[in-house]
Amino acid sequence: MLNASVAVLQDLGFTLEESETDLGVLLGTKDRDATEAAQVAGAIAMAILFGAYVPIDADQKIRGSVITRPLDDRRCGLFFSVLSEIQMAGSARSKA
Repeated sequence: MLNASVAVLQDLGFTLEESETDLGVLLGTKDRDATEAAQVAGAIAMAILFGAYVPIDADQKIRGSVITRPLDDRRCGLFFSVLSEIQMAGSARSKA
């Protein structure tokens, strides 16, 4: 089950950061550009109309974890969790 989970995480673009096979835990991260055209256009409009500075999202770090546990001799339980952290101009905020 863990080998298949590693393959799925890697197929989704995650880099495996930590694994503990005895406990059935995998942790991976993925970086992506979080800039969206509508957000940039809105920031430009706010700057032109009101002279206000509106920070835009720059980078996003996505953390994924997979936890498995045996249910009985034939079955295994699987839990997948994702947390993303968006880097803005000079600050960070987290989203679940």
